[in-house]
Amino acid sequence: MLKQNLKKIIQPVFLAIAFPLAVPYRVTKSRGVFTTTGQILSLLPGRFGMYLRAAYYRLTLKRCGQRLHMDFGSYFSHPDAEIHEAVSISTFCIIGNARIHDNVAISPGTHVLSGARQHAALEKDVPILRQSGGVFEPISIGENSWIGQACVVMADIGKQNIIGAGSVVVKKTGDYEVHAGNPARLLKRLF
Repeated sequence: MLKQNLKKIIQPVFLAIAFPLAVPYRVTKSRGVFTTTGQILSLLPGRFGMYLRAAYYRLTLKRCGQRLHMDFGSYFSHPDAEIHEAVSISTFCIIGNARIHDNVAISPGTHVLSGARQHAALEKDVPILRQSGGVFEPISIGENSWIGQACVVMADIGKQNIIGAGSVVVKKTGDYEVHAGNPARLLKRLF
């Protein structure tokens, strides 16, 4: 009970501390400002860093639940990400344009990409980095899912999935499944 009451006091304090850090992004809507601030905050250790990151993302992401646990070295690279309740993101993770549902655990070193960047047409004489167009598709991670260490997530993950360590998810998964490998393949269905 004391711990819950303490968190109710701490969260508004950290929101107040994070507010000046969120203002430049809120004013400019610059992804560069958003990402740079997130990268700097990712380097703050301990509970102080964890609470400050959560407060910053509550003020800047499209949606961010109150119980975000985001460890050292992790940050969001896209402000359109949506984070629901009780999401735990471990160390050294990069999360792009993702929709992460309730009770998801993401292990260290995992990258959730912003979906496929689709180009309308590739121009022969223009370097690919300078070509315009493209869309960042959100990646959805279903509720109650666990993603193992050092995974790369490039497609939607269904509800209550387990993704084995080192997996590369390139195709959408169903609900209640275990996937592993590169590329990730279905190992078994839960229940």
